[in-house]
Amino acid sequence: MVASLNEPLFTDYSLPRGHGYTGADYARWTKAFASAARRANPDCRVLAGIGYLSDGAILKDFEQFFAAGGLAAVDAVDIHHYPRLRPPEFAEKLLAQLNALMEQHGGRKPIWLTEYGYYADDDPWSVPIPHSGFDQPLEDEIVQAEYAVRWAILMLAGGVEKIFYHAGTCDGVNQDSLQGIFFEYAGQPHKIYAAQAVLAHLFPPSCAFVKRLEMGNKIRGYLFRDGERTLAAVWAKEGADAPVVPIDSQSLEVWDIMGRPLSSPILPLGPIPLYVIGDEAAIEVFARASRDEDAER
Repeated sequence: MVASLNEPLFTDYSLPRGHGYTGADYARWTKAFASAARRANPDCRVLAGIGYLSDGAILKDFEQFFAAGGLAAVDAVDIHHYPRLRPPEFAEKLLAQLNALMEQHGGRKPIWLTEYGYYADDDPWSVPIPHSGFDQPLEDEIVQAEYAVRWAILMLAGGVEKIFYHAGTCDGVNQDSLQGIFFEYAGQPHKIYAAQAVLAHLFPPSCAFVKRLEMGNKIRGYLFRDGERTLAAVWAKEGADAPVVPIDSQSLEVWDIMGRPLSSPILPLGPIPLYVIGDEAAIEVFARASRDEDAER
């Protein structure tokens, strides 16, 4: 994969909007870059995009880029995002808007999220924790893991093919960095490490999004399939008085985000995602039970 410029238009490098560049200018350069790259290596894949994803000017940049032939020139569309302290669900609308723009200009292509992170540290090296704005620390590592899993599920359901964390490195003693995400100094893991390991185990590249489950107004559920295996990620909306849903333990397995099996015949749903694994028909029965429970309240 080769990439065409980094974060054009909205930054002060690459093709700054402040100097009069537009999404159409970026498309012109991307088409030239893609043509040269494919002449050099016919098997290469080209990645390009405005970078950040938000309402307003950046979506307009994407639309100009797509309309001027940029979408046709690339194999995947690049986005970045740093949600900071916001719960992940706001991004679902942005992905829907981006996908709609692609459909208007030739058809959807895979999306790569090549910069992204939620940050936290339960054992900070200093108080307050220094940060650079984009990596503001959440209240604790459990919230970080919870948000990161919800974010990943929403991305995979919205057409994102690959997720790259920023930055995944760690510094030395007494100069640690929130951007390490998974590890502190000397390889000590943060809680998100275990949550990410389970997520990667359950959602390999062969796993594909099927549909959003209808689970009432208070619960989000997303169904995926990997060959003959089906699974769903489910969680209650922030602040919701979520129902307690019966689970058929003969047909379904339930894991928490750290990979621990839950054996209770009833499932209390909250904002921390759970994985429901098993036959698709049984998962649909579970979804209907959640709707019925929600309707009775």
